[in-house]
Amino acid sequence: MTAGLVDCDEGVVEIAGSALRDLDEQRRAELIAYIPQEPYVLHASVRDNLRYANHDATERELLEVCRAVALDRLVEQLDDGLDSVIGEKGHRLSGGERQRLAIARAALKRPALVVMDEPTAHLDTATEARVREAMGELFGTAGILMIAHRLSTVRHADRIVVLEGGRIVQSGRHEELAQQVGRYRVLLGSSDQAVLS
Repeated sequence: MTAGLVDCDEGVVEIAGSALRDLDEQRRAELIAYIPQEPYVLHASVRDNLRYANHDATERELLEVCRAVALDRLVEQLDDGLDSVIGEKGHRLSGGERQRLAIARAALKRPALVVMDEPTAHLDTATEARVREAMGELFGTAGILMIAHRLSTVRHADRIVVLEGGRIVQSGRHEELAQQVGRYRVLLGSSDQAVLS
């Protein structure tokens, strides 16, 4: 999937110094990595699924991204390691493993912008924390736009935007929003695993 299918009503969205609306589909695909909640996995090997984003990725790079997203143990356990075929739609993988594979694949692409839709919804708390800590290493200077309902997923973001009824009702860092009277604080008070809706 490439972003830019729907233009904004007002203003201009820029990426890498160009207006998104002025970029052709190929250029948008080069600049943007999209990680959906239910990522698409090829009926191919782990290696081929990872290299789909970057055909020139080295063995070392493949193993490094697998380690960063906590897929290294899985790869070691598979009969053929990186060359193991993971089945149609990745049926040999759990939902969390498919999500981590998609994050690793996006990192190998080296995009300017990463759009993540509930990228850790299927991860346990410990694995989510490990993946979150690896984000800087994985994506370097790329911008990350993360859509999430779980507070633990967004609390370390540089900026959190709280939407309600399709409108922005709050914006800021976790520490700021936690002190303000508003929707974020209500959700924060209900639980660390609160759902933003």
